Amino acid sequence: MADTRKQDLFRETLMQAYDRQRFVRFLQELLNDAKMMKVCAPQGVYGTLANVIKSCDHIGSYQDSDGKRMGLFAIELQKQTSVENARSAQRAYIKRLLEASSFDGALAAFYTMDGDQPSDKWRLSLVRMAYGFADGKLSQQLTPAKRYSYLVGKDEPCHTAMERLYPMFAQDEENPTLDTLEEAFSVEAVTKQFYVAYHDKYLELKEYLEHNEDFMAEAEAHGFSSEQFTKKLMGQIVFLYFIQKKGWLGVPAFPSRMEGKEYNNARFFKSKTRPLVERVYHIGADGAAHVDAAALFALTDDEAEQLSKVVRGSAWGDGPKNFMRKLFDSCVARGKNYFDDYLEPLFYEALNVNRGESGFFARFHCRVPFLNGGLFEQMDNYDWQHSNFCIPNEMFSNAAEKGAEADGILDTFDRYNFTMAEDEPMEREVAIDPEMLGKVFENLLDVKDRKSKGAFYTPREIVHYMCQESLANYLTTATGIPEADIRKFLLYGEYFRDEDTKKTKPVVENGQKHYVLDKERNLEMPATIFSFQGHVNRLQELDDLLASVKVADPAVGSGAFLLGMLNEIVRARQTLTAYMSMEMNGFERMNFRTYGRTAYDLKIQTIKNCLFACDIEPSAVDITKLRLWLSIVIDDETTAEDASGGRFNEHTKPRQLPNLECNVICGNSLMDTFDGVHLITESRLLHNQTAGTDTFFQAGVDNMLKRLITLQGELFGVKDHESKLGIKREI
Repeated sequence: MADTRKQDLFRETLMQAYDRQRFVRFLQELLNDAKMMKVCAPQGVYGTLANVIKSCDHIGSYQDSDGKRMGLFAIELQKQTSVENARSAQRAYIKRLLEASSFDGALAAFYTMDGDQPSDKWRLSLVRMAYGFADGKLSQQLTPAKRYSYLVGKDEPCHTAMERLYPMFAQDEENPTLDTLEEAFSVEAVTKQFYVAYHDKYLELKEYLEHNEDFMAEAEAHGFSSEQFTKKLMGQIVFLYFIQKKGWLGVPAFPSRMEGKEYNNARFFKSKTRPLVERVYHIGADGAAHVDAAALFALTDDEAEQLSKVVRGSAWGDGPKNFMRKLFDSCVARGKNYFDDYLEPLFYEALNVNRGESGFFARFHCRVPFLNGGLFEQMDNYDWQHSNFCIPNEMFSNAAEKGAEADGILDTFDRYNFTMAEDEPMEREVAIDPEMLGKVFENLLDVKDRKSKGAFYTPREIVHYMCQESLANYLTTATGIPEADIRKFLLYGEYFRDEDTKKTKPVVENGQKHYVLDKERNLEMPATIFSFQGHVNRLQELDDLLASVKVADPAVGSGAFLLGMLNEIVRARQTLTAYMSMEMNGFERMNFRTYGRTAYDLKIQTIKNCLFACDIEPSAVDITKLRLWLSIVIDDETTAEDASGGRFNEHTKPRQLPNLECNVICGNSLMDTFDGVHLITESRLLHNQTAGTDTFFQAGVDNMLKRLITLQGELFGVKDHESKLGIKREI
């Protein structure tokens, strides 16, 4: 009985919106000897973090058997701040609480309010000070806090938390230590567990296809293998598990209710669609127009498409967060095949075809974005419309037969939380994030059959180290700035920024007190890079070098190094952005940071101009592209309604993905000939020409290279499929 009560409390706490009373009971069960504070009003937050943190509720404290002290908090975020975003600011605030109270760590709930009710999603976070991270020359206040989090709440899977946290939650005799709690928030264990499950599903699907005559005939005709096809299909599905978290899939195209003005606008938008509007919408007693569901579903595909252009559907972001599961349930209810009748049209008709502003997809009666990029092009142009591989629905979900023990592809993925937030050294999410997915794919690269065993290569910390060292060498050589200072900028720039940008002093003007930047105080940023007192400013020089660096990985694997370089370059340029805008007023700063300096813009610039890779394994190329696309999608934030008047770069529609064929290619980087012809190695354009080789032939080569580079730039951003094919032919 007690176990049932505890399980119910555990699940209710983590699978519903944040509730203070329930969270207090949860903490008392998890930390048996926790001391709870007297209930009082949460403290408001002021200063530089007030735009992210609204209030803090100090719930209690706890001391473990090792003498480590923990604070227990509930932190309300500002409404405009998603619990998935502004992570560095949230971590910085908790760090201040820890320092002020001499706590070694904290267990905290981060949540937002939706009106007078907590929002459905919240974050359960363990935070502890990362002593020893900073070197001895850095001030104590720069010692960072490290945070581990579960994203929890309504519709969020509780599988991993139940497996990792519940054993200590159920234990009454022993109290957990800060170290055992940190282990329960471990990301690595989840990575290995997910890999094993993914590996099994991959082999099961691959082996089925190898015994399917229709598939093998199509694969032989177009020159691809069961291994390539399975890896791509699994990658497409898992990519959509991330995309559905953005709410971009299955967005309702037809409003259930329209006010009078909106209804009349739809009626008179086009004369030929007026009868459609009046057939589907009827004025109710409240004066608003209400949808007639039967009339709506009776429309032909052509009529539904016409109607979608004159009424306003839900915003991008309002789609179901479990779209893939809902699609499967719809498929089964209609007696269809999930792969042939639903996934292939979704991939090759919906996501791969530009259907205009609304993105209405008639086959599913909902909005689906055109993502471009090539991920959803059929492999080697196989004839998907006339091929019938008949992958059984049970391969995707066998929940009807196995219930809680279901182990289809969707059943397996549904047990895990997928997060669009990429992990950083100081911020770890106990979920499947894009970087973790890279580790899973890396393991699969050498898996051919059930005897093959993947191995975990290149830990994140090693990737971060490699990338930082490479950039440190590059920047030191190019600028002459001492290597130690460049390394501090790359390693600790975020923490320098957080401290330096809040160094203000009060001034009184016209009887009013306000704060201005204090230029007399010493900055944490090395004085060889930026100093008010020393009149040193190398910021633009560093930014230009980072914007133009060329990084090549000749054997890219799962893309770990390329993604690591992308994140390091963007993080460093974001730090420079903060310093470059320090002396601007609020409006100037907003404009400067918004146009060309957002994380999204910096990633696009870096991928296009800086990152290049090759691999002899086609699956490695596909994986690397997929991870780069995911990295871009993470920072593509749409708004429900653009009220900016054209300012601040707001947009309501998901941006289309770039084509990466010229940045990440399949080939043998050890070859120096192509069809028996030696590849060009010298060119004035590429700045590697030897003296005495300036010939008429060389000038022609340089002109050809200029055209080639122009075409590659056009290919990166082309949005029309036929135009894309034409550019690729010319290249």
